Parts: sequence; structure tokens; C-alpha cells
Amino acid sequence: MIIGLSIAALIIVAIIFLTNKYRHRRFRYLCYGLIGAGITTAVIPCFVLLSGKIPQININTRSLYNLFVSYFNGLFASFWIYVVIILVLAILTLFLYMKYYKRAVSEHSN
Repeated sequence: MIIGLSIAALIIVAIIFLTNKYRHRRFRYLCYGLIGAGITTAVIPCFVLLSGKIPQININTRSLYNLFVSYFNGLFASFWIYVVIILVLAILTLFLYMKYYKRAVSEHSN
């Protein structure tokens, strides 16, 4: 599933790069997409962790309860790692957008 989603993401990036003539627009659209992906990825862990429902799960055996809670805490920790990676990439594309936008404006004004 991860490989398929990675291939889909690469195809979307290729479409963005091939359909936009100007570099600054490419990076702007990538920045928008990455910010949206970061927010979307952060919604599920925020909702579940802020609702406080994980510790309230009623599982009879203590070991199964500990397994369940530790599994979901690890799962949500990996979500946060992905959110940070996506938002760092969004900031990088934002800086690239600003760099190429300033260059395009200065070339156009000359």
C-alpha cells in the first residue's frame, strides 16, 4: 500500500511539474498539497488522542489492554512523525517558491 501511494504521489508531482511552465507555480502547488496532506494526516491522531477514548477501552485482560494501548500509541506516534516530515517538506517548497517567485519578478521587471 505504501509503495502504491508513493507511486501515486510521484505521478501527481510529475503532473504538477509537466503542466506548469513557471517554476514558482510548481513549488507553490506542491506547498499547498503538502500542507493539506500534513493537516489531513494530523486530524485522526488529534481527534483520537484529544477524545481520550484509548485509555477508556474496556478490555478484560490487563495484558491485552496494555498491548492495545501501546500499539495505538505507537501508531499515532508514527502519524506524528509523518506529519513532521510532510510539514518540513512543505516549508522547503515554500522557500523554493519564494526564491523562484522573486527571481521571476525581477526578470519580468527588467
